[in-house]
Amino acid sequence: MQEGIYIYNRIRSTQEVVETLAPNMITGESDPAAVPAESPHGIEVGVEFKPVERPVEPVNLDQPLK
Repeated sequence: MQEGIYIYNRIRSTQEVVETLAPNMITGESDPAAVPAESPHGIEVGVEFKPVERPVEPVNLDQPLK
């Protein structure tokens, strides 16, 4: 029985963290009050991720042999 309560509390605390740090889906911005200014472990939590630019695949100009 104790193990079930422990798992429930872990899931609940994880959901709270995700809800706090997840960006607002309408505006695409996170709540600045929810992101701590400095974290004790030295990792920036409020880092903005940008899409990776991938090279465009070259045009296939190969012609079949006649």
